[in-house]
Amino acid sequence: CTTTDNLRWSFDIIDANGMPVLFDAGGIPLSGNAPNFSGTFATGVYDVTWTVCDGCGNCSTVTQRFEVVNTKPPVPICHNALSITLDHAGFAELWAEDIDAGSYHLCGNPITVGFDAQTLQQSITFDCTDLGEQRISLYVRDSNTGVTDFCVGVVEVQDPLIACGGMMVAIQGEVFTPQLESIESVVIDLSETTNVDMTDEDGEYAFFNMPMGGDYEVIPSKDGDDTNGVNTIDLIRIQRHILGIERFDNPYQLMAADINGNQRVDGADLVELRKLILGIYTEFPDNSSWRFVQSEYTWQDSLNPWSQIIDETYEIVDLSENMDIDFVGVKIGDVDNTAVTNSYQSKVDMKSYRWPLNLEVPSMQGEADAVVHIPVYGRNYEQMQGWQMTLAFNPTDIEILTIESGALNIDATNYNIASQAEGWMTMSYGSDQALDVANDEPLFEIVVRAESNINVADLFEVSSSVTEAEAYRGDYEIVNVGLDVRAVTVSNIVSVSPNPWMSRTRIEFHMPDEGSGRWEFYDVNGSLVYRKEGQYVSGLNSMTLTKEELGADGIVYIKLTTDYGVSQFKMIVVQ
Repeated sequence: CTTTDNLRWSFDIIDANGMPVLFDAGGIPLSGNAPNFSGTFATGVYDVTWTVCDGCGNCSTVTQRFEVVNTKPPVPICHNALSITLDHAGFAELWAEDIDAGSYHLCGNPITVGFDAQTLQQSITFDCTDLGEQRISLYVRDSNTGVTDFCVGVVEVQDPLIACGGMMVAIQGEVFTPQLESIESVVIDLSETTNVDMTDEDGEYAFFNMPMGGDYEVIPSKDGDDTNGVNTIDLIRIQRHILGIERFDNPYQLMAADINGNQRVDGADLVELRKLILGIYTEFPDNSSWRFVQSEYTWQDSLNPWSQIIDETYEIVDLSENMDIDFVGVKIGDVDNTAVTNSYQSKVDMKSYRWPLNLEVPSMQGEADAVVHIPVYGRNYEQMQGWQMTLAFNPTDIEILTIESGALNIDATNYNIASQAEGWMTMSYGSDQALDVANDEPLFEIVVRAESNINVADLFEVSSSVTEAEAYRGDYEIVNVGLDVRAVTVSNIVSVSPNPWMSRTRIEFHMPDEGSGRWEFYDVNGSLVYRKEGQYVSGLNSMTLTKEELGADGIVYIKLTTDYGVSQFKMIVVQ
């Protein structure tokens, strides 16, 4: 009889009025042979009597009390257009019930309102220092549970009786660049008040009717236009500054070059800026797009602006007269001052239409699943400091594997292929010195895997959809960038026999004239596994290749580069 296997449970519930509760609030019967129950109950106190009996009829009971409490917060509602008038002595009292616009509790619980979350202070007093709009928090508490919520109302404190002696002044000013161009849409926050203004197209802001005697802080801010005025020229200039070739000579340029906001200019700033240019970032992760300095701020060391704390706000103590407070805005990343700063300006195409940079790719074919190395030449790569562009393509045609250096030292920081599924990649290259590269020397190579049979001449199109397409010659002259197909006589690989092969094979190829040839062999991942050079005669030539030389098996792609062009072929090396 003492085993727990045959225990039978039951329970009876009564409410605070002693009435039996047979159903929960949802109409579900309250019964069961288990030491638990669940249901929906109205708020209140309940007693549940448990009974448990064994198989021999021995029973025991216990009574347990539980209380259902509603913890939903009340619904606070505030007036947002109240006005209150100072009396002849310059004071006015506001009561909590005056700003309450009908706060309530969903369950009808009694509520209490006040101006303090702990004490529910019932009134506050305004004086001459509070003239104008004031944002007031009203706290609403459930009297049963103590759960509290709040709303914010707006009260305008007025002085029609001139109790404050008409002691009202203005705080105003302008925001402009170091070149005195006005900056529009700068948010100006006046601390200790609810007043916020935004500069107009003339860069002006104003707070009128400010009571004298108050303490305030004028705080300018502007963010969200990080790419405004930023391009690879800025990268080149920062690079030349770091290398000591062309140092910045004013503190505003140094602030603009400090991309990551760590109060120095170094290689890390180049990395962060290039990510923005390439579209990897849409905004600076560790800086705002603009910084501001008091216009009358005195630089102790103009070549080291961070030698002291820079005044980026203006503090007013005991306002006693009209104030004219101006700020100088610094566009982060824009060291050559090309940002558009107001509605009077428009983005001007600064490109010169003479002497553009003409990039060229050969007219090559590629088979489906082949890894193809596409050389990119510069037909007039002369006095070139750098360039940037977006390359658009059909992502169903190719997968871009990597970009390899040629005459230019290209690495992963110079391009962004992370979004190639959307049909674009971006590139940015800059050098600290102007460069000349011969027309027949590849600048770099785009390594792709062909998803289908492709014609390289039809693959790419230069675009400005993400990164503006432009190049920089000589003394930062901006020119256009174009992409053409190179008309060349391609050296022809006639055959690889045998193919597939196990130990050795013979490659036959045609040379239009006597000259040198460079062989490169790549695996399916586009990695170089073997390189070989030789001198060849005009006409048909042959070369024997062994597996020991090659050091690889599986699918191998052959690339032959001569003075007459590039030829590619595919072979299979058996294990």
